[in-house]
Amino acid sequence: MGDLASASRPLQLARARAEGVDVRGYLHWSAFDNFEWSEGFRPTFGLIAVDHADDFARIPKPSAHAFARIAGTGRLDATDG
Repeated sequence: MGDLASASRPLQLARARAEGVDVRGYLHWSAFDNFEWSEGFRPTFGLIAVDHADDFARIPKPSAHAFARIAGTGRLDATDG
């Protein structure tokens, strides 16, 4: 997974809407990188990384900033800086 997969989701949503899919919302799993029973702390698919070596510091990933722009503008094409 990782940040590349997270960043591609708005494009997939835009494509679905262009094909006539009635997209009413999106819920991203998960806000933070978390623990998966079968994988441990990998894969990392949160919008915010958790640094387990540095007092669990939270570090926003590029996808977090992209989703913030989308949420702030309501536009799927708002992913570019």
